[in-house]
Amino acid sequence: MKTISFFLMTLLLLISCEQGGSGSSLTKTPNQQDVQRALDKKFCLENSTNTPFASGDGTESNPYKICTISHFNEISASNSYLDKSFELFSNLDFSNSIIDLIGANPGGFSGDFDGRNYKLSNVNISESGVHYVGVFRRIEASAVVKNLILDNITVVGANYTAALVGYSAGTIDNVQASGSVQGGSNTGGLVGRVWVGSAVLGVYNSTSTVTVNGGQWTGGLVGWSRGATYDGNSSSGDVTGSNRTGGLIGVADGSTIVKNSFATGDVHAPSFIVGGLIGGIASGTIENCYSTGAVTSNDSWIGGLVGTLDGTVTKSYSTSSVTTPGDSVGGIAGYLYPNGGISNSYYAGAINANDYVGGIVGYTDGSPITHSFSTATITANTAGGIQGGSTGAVSATSFWDTDTSGVSGDFIDDMVTTSTDQARTTVQMKSASMYNSAGYDNTIWEITDGSYPTLK
Repeated sequence: MKTISFFLMTLLLLISCEQGGSGSSLTKTPNQQDVQRALDKKFCLENSTNTPFASGDGTESNPYKICTISHFNEISASNSYLDKSFELFSNLDFSNSIIDLIGANPGGFSGDFDGRNYKLSNVNISESGVHYVGVFRRIEASAVVKNLILDNITVVGANYTAALVGYSAGTIDNVQASGSVQGGSNTGGLVGRVWVGSAVLGVYNSTSTVTVNGGQWTGGLVGWSRGATYDGNSSSGDVTGSNRTGGLIGVADGSTIVKNSFATGDVHAPSFIVGGLIGGIASGTIENCYSTGAVTSNDSWIGGLVGTLDGTVTKSYSTSSVTTPGDSVGGIAGYLYPNGGISNSYYAGAINANDYVGGIVGYTDGSPITHSFSTATITANTAGGIQGGSTGAVSATSFWDTDTSGVSGDFIDDMVTTSTDQARTTVQMKSASMYNSAGYDNTIWEITDGSYPTLK
């Protein structure tokens, strides 16, 4: 008995031809993914007319297989499927088809959906005035959605609107989305709102290149998060909100952890609490993250990385330009709460603002800023090299460049007293000995003479 059918051998031969190119011999062996895709295509050709799904019984060991749009839309046809397991076996193009959104509020999806790195393409969801809008309206705590690509998706909804899911209490891993999203409050490129009961749950290894336009609590990846972990994520689409708006997350509270993530899209909100990475974070942690997109606003509490910080930032940086006529504006954070702190981080962008402007923090109630520096260019009415206003002096391990900033002093007493203790020229800022003497950790920093330090 033959182990590979003639049909499959033909598919593999065609794959080899495509890989080899028109001028090369058929010497390139198909890789494991090519072989699996060929097997999937054969499976779908043989089972695409099966109903309600191509095969499977919906268990974790034997998920329902999806080969067609009809199979996909069948998930929403009955509430009995919402707790089942599914696998995607083919790219699905919705150019000429309507997608049936999965789950509801209440009664969200609580099963497992593995896209197996296949695409849902050209999805158009138009539900203006409707809440909980996305390919999944809602997913529950037990749900896992993973390995899925949303290619050129267009979504219009009201509150809790995003490309993948309007409201998530579960886990999202390795999902990519491109296109545009328009919604109200709690709007995100991938998820509108995340609200979880365990730090293990959240969003992992996912990417949004979605252009996002929403109300308050709007983010390039997630609009509003509570109590979740974000690890290995990115957002590169431009983000527009009304307030509490960020390049990656609009607002994060409830001990949210954000690490190994970045945002590169431009961020704009006319009102307060706006940041290149996160609008505002409360009782949370930002670690090994960065932002580069321009941040603009007409109000206060604006930051290159985060607008308001009631938590910690470590091993992170921002090169985002920040422009606003408002106050409390900083390269890393606009406002740093008493229980917060910044360490092993830097800012290297341009700030144009009014009062309480700082190269690292706009205003702080004396929270520590250690082993950090700013090379900002600052245009402001009143500004400090590191902090624009504070109830205490900055750590002796943090510095700012007086040549780039044009700022000679640092405010240490609510814009009453200034200090020049941590002021340095560009030449001094590029001296390795200065950082080594201040105890900068060489396992965290790359420090060489003639250059500003960079994070490893």
